[in-house]
Amino acid sequence: MTPVKSSSRKRHNTVLAVIRRAIVAGFTVGREVEIGSVPGTVVGFNIADFGDYPASEHPLLIDTPLGVIKSRLGEVRLVRR
Repeated sequence: MTPVKSSSRKRHNTVLAVIRRAIVAGFTVGREVEIGSVPGTVVGFNIADFGDYPASEHPLLIDTPLGVIKSRLGEVRLVRR
């Protein structure tokens, strides 16, 4: 078994912290949100720590009429129930 590198563990902890912050803010799976005027629903959380849309910056997966997108917390708002 290959040991986990320290830098990989730090990125993993950062991703967990960002996802936890999203959940505490109310962005839970199934929650209705808006991105500007586009409606959507939180369908999951991005766990990737690499690529153009890493979870540390784009933790939310939002299903919209335009398709599923990865979103920053500051780009979406909760829809009042």
